[in-house]
Amino acid sequence: MAWTTLRKTFSNRNIFVLSFTNALATFFNTIYQPYWAEYLYQVIGLSILQIGVLQALVRTNNLLFAFPGGMLADRIGRKPVALMGAAARMGTSLVYMLARSYEFLLFGTIVNAMQSISTAAFTAAVAESVPRDKFYKLEGD
Repeated sequence: MAWTTLRKTFSNRNIFVLSFTNALATFFNTIYQPYWAEYLYQVIGLSILQIGVLQALVRTNNLLFAFPGGMLADRIGRKPVALMGAAARMGTSLVYMLARSYEFLLFGTIVNAMQSISTAAFTAAVAESVPRDKFYKLEGD
């Protein structure tokens, strides 16, 4: 039964594309993530405090872009906003790869946070793509 439900879910193109791209991005992030703090410390020369501040900025910046991203998705559509988030996700890797100073890394954290602009669009696209009546018993049934 679980396999049938999974197959039905991924037969929807939106669900498949969103899941595949998210899985691919997560895979590539997990390649460098365990070494990120060590890289910042040894190669870039940041202190432990600077690394902590940088990580805190990444988390708080995500909050700053998520809400406006939802409003933007309502205004111009989910797909364009999802593409903006994907571009920011790819741009983050480029900025971090070219970073040689703390200031450039700060710029990278802002680009990294911009990927959260697509959070609301992503969630709404998934919610509207899953045929709830086929998978879940609705109230009153």
